[in-house]
Amino acid sequence: MADTIAEGGCLCGAVRYRVTAPPVSTSNCHCTICQKAAGAAFVSWMTFPTESFEITRGNLTIFESSPNAERGFCGTCGSTLTFSHTGDPGLIDITTATADNPTAWPPTHHIWTSTRIPWLHANEELPSHEGPTPRDKPA
Repeated sequence: MADTIAEGGCLCGAVRYRVTAPPVSTSNCHCTICQKAAGAAFVSWMTFPTESFEITRGNLTIFESSPNAERGFCGTCGSTLTFSHTGDPGLIDITTATADNPTAWPPTHHIWTSTRIPWLHANEELPSHEGPTPRDKPA
């Protein structure tokens, strides 16, 4: 079995996960769907190879948030945990703040800044993209 790189879970502890490979990307997403799904100005994501991700406790509830996009959340407490683009099954995004050690993987860029909330000023020194980057899929 591969070494654990990260573990995490939802607010209530009903769902836990583990990843066994380092993230291929870390970002802050400002798309309107992430804003609505999280009730926040943006969501920080870590992107991992799908085969390195596993649920170790409980089950994700899946919601198709837009065509070709699925979000996984805890059916008990509602914590958003994952995002996957059905057109790219090799990658899965995990909400950074649900990791047991979220400071280990700071974001390296902003995506979907075309819909950034104008009063938000966070990590402005990071590269920004009005849409997705090649590794990021539209929500």
